[in-house]
Amino acid sequence: MNSRNLTKAAKTMLGIGQSSFGDPCTMVLQNVALPSFPNEDEVMIATKAAGVNRMDIIQRKGFYPPPPGYSEILGPEASGVVHASQSSKFIEGDRVMSLCGGGAYAQFVTVHASLCMKIPKNLSFSQAAAIPEAWLTAYQLLHWIAKVQRGDSILIHGAGSGVGTAAIQLAKAAGLSPIIAVAGSDEKLEICKALGATHGINRKNVLPDFSTYLKDSIRSEGVDVILDCVGSQIVEQNYNCCGKNCRWVVYGFMGGKDFKLDMFKLAVKQVSILTSTLRSKSLEYRSKLIGDFSRDCLSLLEDGTLKVVVDEIFPLEEAYKAHQRMEANLNIGKIILEVPDTSDKIESN
Repeated sequence: MNSRNLTKAAKTMLGIGQSSFGDPCTMVLQNVALPSFPNEDEVMIATKAAGVNRMDIIQRKGFYPPPPGYSEILGPEASGVVHASQSSKFIEGDRVMSLCGGGAYAQFVTVHASLCMKIPKNLSFSQAAAIPEAWLTAYQLLHWIAKVQRGDSILIHGAGSGVGTAAIQLAKAAGLSPIIAVAGSDEKLEICKALGATHGINRKNVLPDFSTYLKDSIRSEGVDVILDCVGSQIVEQNYNCCGKNCRWVVYGFMGGKDFKLDMFKLAVKQVSILTSTLRSKSLEYRSKLIGDFSRDCLSLLEDGTLKVVVDEIFPLEEAYKAHQRMEANLNIGKIILEVPDTSDKIESN
């Protein structure tokens, strides 16, 4: 029986399940339901690797359910091999990376073909799994939301993260300067500078705060763009960093979600506060974003101009360790899960 027929006969696969919401140890590798076989314009991917994201932690805790109709298994991005295809874009055996509404923490995931990209030849499955969610988010924030222009100045929070390391490189490629990286350690900032940041601020070491340091030592007039994954904890400091007509893009809430800011102060500087999430966007939106990103960036990833930063790779059964590492903010770049081979672990009916 070939692998495709085996999958059709199978009922379960290995994946991460949870008996309840809670801490990382609620995640267990177990038999989970196999996704549906692909319908028209869909592909089934035999997953080789999955990226770990902040949203996975929030979902694990019970606060961020997947969009309606998507798998409740964690994981919004995967890389692997096309196992079955109902699309003219991909054939069985193609190496692909994909956005997923969910389900990447498992041996198979079924996705719409328009959410897939072929993996550049020089990249491993682990490197490819680090691309879809993080790099598409960074590209979207810069080019679709902030609408950056050559010569813009930018402040990037969480600069050592998967999104942050991607945003630094995309900002450099777009001609932004200065590129100011904010992170929690000198080690992270050294890597940020190697990737293209012109300045680094260790948020734990600057007194009285990062905004005063930025205005006094880097750019007195403030910046044109802020990428903010922190939220309410640093609202006042971010406002102080805003230059005239600043585009302040909020895409995460690691420091809280309750903003308290004088709207008159925003109006004085003509600051625009912009927000975005990628996972909940329409299929049409995400498909077009993938098209633009593929046009502008895949060749640069293939020739090494843009570099994928992988922090640490864990086997899928140690997903709890991957989450613990991310929650401790230890990672530089993307944390990756390697998924068990499918050849002998599918239970047929």
